[in-house]
Amino acid sequence: APAANPAGSGPSLVPLREFSRVSTSQPDYPDDARRKGTEGWVRLEFTVNERGQVRDIVVVAAEPSGVFEDAASAALARWRFRPPVAADGRPVPLRTSVQLRFELED
Repeated sequence: APAANPAGSGPSLVPLREFSRVSTSQPDYPDDARRKGTEGWVRLEFTVNERGQVRDIVVVAAEPSGVFEDAASAALARWRFRPPVAADGRPVPLRTSVQLRFELED
């Protein structure tokens, strides 16, 4: 089982680099943000379950707030990973985080 973090608020986060991604998808750029030339980022925490699916997505921070969170969460929900495994070889759910950037191309 994942270790509890020192603050006691649940399992500690495993670095994303520890996971093997099977598939990812880019978020759709919100039309309103594109028209206004708005760029930003969203930091999300999530669980990779025993089947390699993304679950329990939580927006931790976003800049600017209220613009990209839905698009980032929807894209992340489509990502797939190789299921994380414990030392004994059985699949286990683990939490991690990612920051998705929204940048307009010139």
